[in-house]
Parts: sequence; structure tokens; C-alpha cells
Amino acid sequence: MTKTCSNCSVSGGDFHSDTFVVQFDRGELADAVPKMYCIQMTATPQDTELPVLSGYVMAKYIRTASGGWTGKLERLDGSKDYDAYNYILEGNGVGKITFKWNPDYVTINQSFLQNKENTFYIGGQNVTGSAALTESAVPTDGNGMKSLTVVVNATLRGRYEVQFYKVDAAEYDYSTNAISAYLPDTTSSAWVADE
Repeated sequence: MTKTCSNCSVSGGDFHSDTFVVQFDRGELADAVPKMYCIQMTATPQDTELPVLSGYVMAKYIRTASGGWTGKLERLDGSKDYDAYNYILEGNGVGKITFKWNPDYVTINQSFLQNKENTFYIGGQNVTGSAALTESAVPTDGNGMKSLTVVVNATLRGRYEVQFYKVDAAEYDYSTNAISAYLPDTTSSAWVADE
């Protein structure tokens, strides 16, 4: 099917625009049979010495993978002594992911909590990162683990790196095996998609 809009003009000599709205029926982009829609835009200047401008906008049905986020401790080299540890949250989809740490052994980087681009789910509401948010505000579960829920949206950001620091390197074991108990892996069971 072809539709043509003609006799549209935009004033020259400055920045001007015109707006068109293209609406698709939900079924046109949700059918199992792949379809592609192509819109060609052509601008023909009145001054014949200027080139004709042409461009395309396309909309296509695609299947997306189901959402899911995971968390994991960045791979460690057992022969090295680390000052900090990177915990990686990554995935796709929109929802919330919860990760835990043992505050007796490691402490979260305050910059992660205070970053205004991060949103957390604390006490039944969304909380934007700010200078007022500290580790003490993060809930503690029945096992003494801090439990932080991050509100995620992969279309905006698909990966977070959270740093954790040793509480007392002289007193506690921070070997590769021990640190994994202080920062347990987050499986898909900690991921909750938005409905």
C-alpha cells in the first residue's frame, strides 16, 4: 500500500519544521509474520541549484528476547590481592533486580548509592540516588545481609558496575572463595520484571 503526501512546504532561510504522525494498528507490528514498513521523505528545494534531499524511516516487527537481569562478581585472579571488587549487574528488560552483600566484610561504594542516574526500590517506593542515601538506609535481611533493589530499564542502561571495598583486610579472609560468600551471585530468581 502506498500513501503520498504532497504539496507540503517548509519556509526557508531559517530553522523550520513540519510534523507528520504515522500510526500503525497494533496488529500490523505484532503479527508473527515479519513485516516492514518504509516511509520515504523527499525535500525538493525551490532553488534548483540545491540538491534534492531524501531519507527513509522504517518500522519492522522483531522478536525480542525475554527480559532478565543477573548479577555476578567480576572474575577474580586468585593470585592477586584486590583493594575493591566489581559486582556487575546486566541484562535486558524493565523491572527490578535485588543483590545482597555482607556489611561485616564489605561496604558498597557510596557513589553508586548517590548517583542521581540510579533508582532504587526501598521501603516500597522508588528512591533516586542522592547524597542523603547511605549504606545504613539499605535494608538488612534476616541473615544480616544488606539487600538493595535497583530499578532497571535496559533501553536506558543495560549494565551497572558496583564497587565494594574491604572492611578490614587485616582481620578477615578476602580470598577468592571467601569474597564470593560476602557478595553472592544473583540468579534470575532475584529479577522481577515489570508487568
